[in-house]
Amino acid sequence: SPNAAEREDVGYSRAWLHHKGRNKHHYEYWIDISNHKEDGLVGNKMPVRYVAEMICDRIAACEVYKGK
Repeated sequence: SPNAAEREDVGYSRAWLHHKGRNKHHYEYWIDISNHKEDGLVGNKMPVRYVAEMICDRIAACEVYKGK
């Protein structure tokens, strides 16, 4: 991944945080902190449209990084 070098240098990737926080096809977009402190992080229902997009994105990324 092109974000690996920044992860090694500073411990996280700003580009990845930006991308997943603004693109609904990443499941992380749908996770938030609960209003009830004891519940911690909670997931919200992800619309089917974005689930399908996520699957296509994963397949394409795998082909780019690993080949067919």
